[in-house]
Amino acid sequence: MNIGAAPRHMILWGAVDGPTNERRLRLVPPNATLVDAIGHAGPRLTHGYTYVPLALIEYDINAVSHVQTFAVDPYVARSGMDFGVVVLEILSNWGGPDTCLYRVRLHGRPISDI
Repeated sequence: MNIGAAPRHMILWGAVDGPTNERRLRLVPPNATLVDAIGHAGPRLTHGYTYVPLALIEYDINAVSHVQTFAVDPYVARSGMDFGVVVLEILSNWGGPDTCLYRVRLHGRPISDI
């Protein structure tokens, strides 16, 4: 395996679906720094959804474990929005000619626990 093919920078997007989530989105302050860092306000293919950035991720190939956990933006987490559709956008890798992604796991908890 070529370690350069590991993803480096990624962004996790959540599709805002339904009137309840649309109302909750209005309460989340825009993260201009995040949008400035990635250069666009949603994944390349939207399929008609509005997306909110959930996490800007940098995978560390030098970490002790290959399994790494990344937190959702605290404003989004506190908003109470739920997401049935997410997109993981790979922005860069560690220098390889292509990118290999083996597994992505998403964990959460029921809205009533927030």
